[in-house]
Amino acid sequence: MTLPFPWIVYGIVKDSTGSTIEGVTVAAVGDTYTSGVTDSIGRYIINLQNYATDGITVTVTCAYQGESISTTFTLKVEEPGKRLDLTLLIVSRVPRPTAAVGNPLMF
Repeated sequence: MTLPFPWIVYGIVKDSTGSTIEGVTVAAVGDTYTSGVTDSIGRYIINLQNYATDGITVTVTCAYQGESISTTFTLKVEEPGKRLDLTLLIVSRVPRPTAAVGNPLMF
């Protein structure tokens, strides 16, 4: 259940407005399960070398604020990896509070 070299699935997770989302767990299930977490600009990278075999169907899923998306592909060892950008049907940004007049602690 291993590939002869690192095989990467990678991409960017965005919300419905196109904003990237930090801290989202992205899971990949092939022969077994592995996952990664998006960085500060929504990027994730998952190495499937020890978790999948050539020709297996891989399902990539992410969830955030009650919304989820998943997609599948067939892993082909002759390909160098797979880019999967994922868009969740949510707006991830919470409006910042406005500063109260005369209160320097608010931003």
